[in-house]
Amino acid sequence: MRRKVPRSAHTAIGNEISGYLGTSDRMAEVMVGYSNSYADQVEKDYERFVAACRSGRLEARTDVDMAADFRV
Repeated sequence: MRRKVPRSAHTAIGNEISGYLGTSDRMAEVMVGYSNSYADQVEKDYERFVAACRSGRLEARTDVDMAADFRV
């Protein structure tokens, strides 16, 4: 069952959050910094994954090959 939340409730929540965070850009800067660091780490992890697959340390399988395991 879906319920509608009155706009006033959304406004009140938004006001509470902005009151907590303040008016500076510090939270946005922190979030952007975190996001960039996370993206950098994902790229490094993927490079290591690809290297492991290419060297044979990790078995890489195609989608078709994996799907074969689930056929009856």
